[in-house]
Amino acid sequence: IGNSLSEFAKLGAKAEEEALVLYRKIIEAAKALGDVETWKMFEKIYSQEEQHLFKFQEYVNMKDEPEDAEAQPVSEWRKIFTDDYFALLNRAVAAEISAIIQYTNQHEKASLLALREKVSPLEVVTESNKAKVISDLLKKIFMVEMEHLEKISERIYLLEGECTVTPDPIPQVGETADDFVKLDHEAENIAIVLYRQIIAEALKRGDTTTRRMFEDIVLQEEEHYWAFDDFLR
Repeated sequence: IGNSLSEFAKLGAKAEEEALVLYRKIIEAAKALGDVETWKMFEKIYSQEEQHLFKFQEYVNMKDEPEDAEAQPVSEWRKIFTDDYFALLNRAVAAEISAIIQYTNQHEKASLLALREKVSPLEVVTESNKAKVISDLLKKIFMVEMEHLEKISERIYLLEGECTVTPDPIPQVGETADDFVKLDHEAENIAIVLYRQIIAEALKRGDTTTRRMFEDIVLQEEEHYWAFDDFLR
């Protein structure tokens, strides 16, 4: 991730350069196969990534502010933010990353299933079926999960901790709309249990801000749980 603005820029530029090399290969492969839709899609993505690269390159030579030579003593109130506490908060980060990957892939897969699995005249006329409903639901939910990830990560960095970038548990996509619902129902259950643990620990330590943040988050996770639960009844 890096620890300074110049490092962020250099790492960002490197990531964009690697993406451009990969996407150029995909474009050439799509051209060779006559896959025009994929070819055009990645040409558009390539142009956007190129703009990102140029923007990062503007900052790679930035001079970072010198760090204070003398370390400041830790304030009394900040002593509650220990390594084991950050480890607990990072379990939430890992869970959110996992959910975002899982739900995003399921949304796209369900969207495709929605096109292929219309079996009744009503589904054809309304252009909707179970897979379409679940696909739309997943899109709304993974956008909320992205907001959760941003809030939790922001809190950790504000407290001068470090965030994980690894999903845990490993995302599971499934094959059918019913699979998606069952997997996501369980994922929300796991998240709710974890976030209640974090709320309890934050209360114990007197970390009011983190506690209130997770109380808001867990309310939304419970809404997601019940949304998936409706399909399992």
